[in-house]
Amino acid sequence: MKLEKILKNKIISFLLLFLCAGYFVPLSIFSQETQYSEENSGIAIIEEVLIGPHPDYSRLLIKTNKPVQYTVDADFLKKEIILVINNAKLGSKARPRIFKDLNLQMVELLEPSPGTVQIALHLQNQNSRFFHFQKSAPQQIVVDVLGKGTPFIKARIKE
Repeated sequence: MKLEKILKNKIISFLLLFLCAGYFVPLSIFSQETQYSEENSGIAIIEEVLIGPHPDYSRLLIKTNKPVQYTVDADFLKKEIILVINNAKLGSKARPRIFKDLNLQMVELLEPSPGTVQIALHLQNQNSRFFHFQKSAPQQIVVDVLGKGTPFIKARIKE
């Protein structure tokens, strides 16, 4: 009789433990899925800014964790190109850089307000051309800068 009671209590304890473990495990899995989905939606992370080699121009690689929408504001009189990325923040490896380069003086990384990143390219020459596009594998923005000492357009103004 005592043995049956002890076995019955152990079985009940085991079942209660099993039910409790089954109840809490799905909650922990759910919280991990929620955290994962928050990382993959919303704010993009600017992971790193690198300069790549090319014989004719300077190539800048801006690595992101996902595709981003950006706008470009170019002011060649101030020798500056600014990429504005909304819904983004700077990652731990994203740092401003100073270059010894024919086309670029410096790259500045700014967060003027939460959720907005500005990448300012300071040019060597006022007379520069630039091309930009996004790559998907790996996720990055590519900016090519080509500076010239002579004007691209030679216009004659008659009096």
